Amino acid sequence: MNCLIAFACAPGRTASDFSSKGHNGLFTWHLLQHIKKPNKDIRSVLTDVAMDVYNETKDDEMPQEPWINCSLKVHNIFLNSTSHLGNEKISHVLKNK
Repeated sequence: MNCLIAFACAPGRTASDFSSKGHNGLFTWHLLQHIKKPNKDIRSVLTDVAMDVYNETKDDEMPQEPWINCSLKVHNIFLNSTSHLGNEKISHVLKNK
């Protein structure tokens, strides 16, 4: 089974609902910045989001660390692709399961 779940913070921790950059929470704000970058695999997107969230909160008493659970068995899953290659690969894998 292919599954990816991204959480705004680690288990047992609390996510910031505030971002000085907009009306979304910190995780969502950074996700929206990275998700629109073309030809970037979803794992890379979420890693960049996690790094930005952590870097923005690292001086806090309890820095926010996004948490990702992933059991994907394919590469190149693009949410914003200028090519259909990545989406064709995932469609093919999912159809043949």
